[in-house]
Amino acid sequence: MREMLLRIALIFLTILAYTPSISWAKGVRILLDAEVQTWLEELAAPLLKASNIPYDSIHFHMIMDDDINAFATPGNRIFFNTGLILEASNTNEVRGVMAHEIAHIQAQHLFERYDDIATARWSVLAGALVGLGAAAAGSPDAALAGILGGQAYGTGNLLRHSRTQEREADNYAIQTLHKSGYSTAGMVNFFKKLRNNSLLTYNAPPPHLLTHPLPAERLDALKHRNKHEHDGLTHLDLEDDHRFSRIQAKIYAFTHTPSQTLRQYRGETTADKLAQGLAYLYQGKFKEAVERLRFLMDKNSDDPFLHELIGHISLDSGNLPQAEKAFASALQLNKNIPLIRYHYARSLQAQGKYVQALPQLQGVRYAMPTWPSVWYNLGTTFGKLEKLGESHLSLAEYYYLKGDYPTSRQQLELAKPYLDQNNKKLTAQKANLIQALNKAEKE
Repeated sequence: MREMLLRIALIFLTILAYTPSISWAKGVRILLDAEVQTWLEELAAPLLKASNIPYDSIHFHMIMDDDINAFATPGNRIFFNTGLILEASNTNEVRGVMAHEIAHIQAQHLFERYDDIATARWSVLAGALVGLGAAAAGSPDAALAGILGGQAYGTGNLLRHSRTQEREADNYAIQTLHKSGYSTAGMVNFFKKLRNNSLLTYNAPPPHLLTHPLPAERLDALKHRNKHEHDGLTHLDLEDDHRFSRIQAKIYAFTHTPSQTLRQYRGETTADKLAQGLAYLYQGKFKEAVERLRFLMDKNSDDPFLHELIGHISLDSGNLPQAEKAFASALQLNKNIPLIRYHYARSLQAQGKYVQALPQLQGVRYAMPTWPSVWYNLGTTFGKLEKLGESHLSLAEYYYLKGDYPTSRQQLELAKPYLDQNNKKLTAQKANLIQALNKAEKE
């Protein structure tokens, strides 16, 4: 069962978080699902454009946590709790929160409170969190990922902003939403929910002791801006919200037991069938899971994420050729999702098709060079193909990303006899890795 859950492109990495100066500690679980990740990135695209921020300069992640929370960290990383997604009523509410967190980065609030060294160290931790969080199917780096994830989450909760910064972020967010063609109605509605939650909290400190303005104070300001915004802005988007219902269904299935999911999603909608399919998958009822997804594929044969899920079910049931076929179909429908390409490569590796797997893994490596598992699988694949120089060099990259610098250097030494010194690409890769190791070991 554990292998099955890991294979579904959803990585649960749990460890007790180290949270200095905080009176509580909490386990951290990082959710990495191809569809959820793609949704976050596509949701952010128009906001980043309106903010004049390069699309690939900010990274989005989902934390498995019931609390209604989102935060930005040094290293331009924005984290959303699953509880926030489940609490939201529509895409526009999430978009409003996202615009606010992007605004903290746009206004450089994170750098106003942390010096360059602290920021650089946090970037390393956050990068390791993402890279190790992408480990899949029983990868040996899962434990370390949990440790780094716990540290990152604890630090993230310390990144509280001043009242002035929060107001400034709200103003930036409003401007960004308007430039993107969206109303602030989503922000207003979500702040109403936050205000209602705060009214149920009886031990809140007085306003002058808070680093954030009270939700009611910010809500009043947002209501005023919303009331006077011009016509023509999008309040709700039915197509977006249809997709949002799918995202919520998947997240619910990821964060609840199968029996809870089956009670919550008993209907015949796309979201219902998707949640049911995941619930049956978690129960090991592959036939029932496939039935739900096949029902959806009859209507949405061009949906890459349905094909991807069929691939995972096929892997878990031992039908490797069918898994390969399903992942290949998903990849054909959307070639820009590294997670799908990664699992396609893994299905090929499982059948001993290393020649076919190699270019797929190389494609993932170029897209996401900080994923240790990709380097590990590249190393084993190169080894199977008797390309020992590339194999040891890839494993050196893997151990470097894990933080095991001595083993990384050992792999570099093992690579030396097999590397072609005339191969400028490999020579440059080796030199860059040595430079990175030297720098890391000094810090």
